[in-house]
Amino acid sequence: MAPKKAPPPLPPAVVTLHLYLPSGEFVIEVTQKVQWSVARLVQDLEEGYITPALDLTLGYIHPFGTYLLVWNDVVLMEDLNWGNVVYGFGMSLTEPNNITVVYVERA
Repeated sequence: MAPKKAPPPLPPAVVTLHLYLPSGEFVIEVTQKVQWSVARLVQDLEEGYITPALDLTLGYIHPFGTYLLVWNDVVLMEDLNWGNVVYGFGMSLTEPNNITVVYVERA
């Protein structure tokens, strides 16, 4: 009997995020793999890798602040990965998810 072939790998699951400013202004659509961490997106925002950059710091990088991501009135903790949010909290894999990006100064 011939050995069974392994099934082809599935494409990685991704979440589509629509990023909004606190004012409700749409900024950009980004895609994140479910195994990536929320912290990765926050770091990309802080370092200006997301284009157009979210200018929530009044035009300068403020070393005493950070970005918070809010989805459905829940602040997404940076120690989560997107899979936790999808499978634990019901974030959609098929529809865009609206995320409000808030800049807060650290105490």
